[in-house]
Amino acid sequence: MKRGFIRALWGSTDTSQDEGWIDPSKRRSKMDFEVSSVIKNPYTEDFITYVFGEDNYKYLTSLGVKCVLFNKEPFIYDMQKEFWKHKIDIFKHAMENDGYDELVYLDWDCEPLKEMPSDFWDKLGKKEVIQANLQFYRRRKCYWRDDTGIRKVSNGGFVYMRGRNVPDALMKAWESLDEAHKFWDEIAISKLVDNIYGCWPGLEKYWELFEPEFCNLKKKSAFAEEQVNSKDVSFLHYIQSGKRRDTKYIDGYKR
Repeated sequence: MKRGFIRALWGSTDTSQDEGWIDPSKRRSKMDFEVSSVIKNPYTEDFITYVFGEDNYKYLTSLGVKCVLFNKEPFIYDMQKEFWKHKIDIFKHAMENDGYDELVYLDWDCEPLKEMPSDFWDKLGKKEVIQANLQFYRRRKCYWRDDTGIRKVSNGGFVYMRGRNVPDALMKAWESLDEAHKFWDEIAISKLVDNIYGCWPGLEKYWELFEPEFCNLKKKSAFAEEQVNSKDVSFLHYIQSGKRRDTKYIDGYKR
């Protein structure tokens, strides 16, 4: 069985792609800090990074990061409309072509806090074939749900997958979204969750089946603080928090 951690990098600092509601060049620029932090983290497990763009590939390999050059171009989709589809392509390639049976995808701002426990993969394997932290948004994103679930979205910073058919199901979930919501991989993950369960699972069933045991969000979890604090957390997703690198120490690792 092949299992492991993967990350991804795409985009460029070219500002010509910034004409729209987001600035992709700024997103790419800030990634250098995130990459450096992951490399310096003493608890970082071995991972493979799937890379769009020859310049991005040269940059990461110069830092000693293990990489797969997925595409020579820094992006292939409309960065204003389908930004996160690049990630879904990587999921499909990793599992269907590179032979992963299980994987955990990590955003660069999702970092380990301690050594990975010995039962990490076993515990993940006891829940559903896709797992991601449930985040509460102010924006109404899961438009097919009623009010109880419309703002509760599967966060894409820590994504566990098991089974080589899962990425294809995720791509089909993405394809089923209306055009206004195809920017986000997170909405596609949320749609797949509902497809697997048969409807919006609700908080209790989401926690039981789809919430990963080993990762928490620094902010905006859909669950109560007491509940998320009960988990055996090995990873924290900072969600681009401006305070994510403070002076706290976690197991001797300076934040």
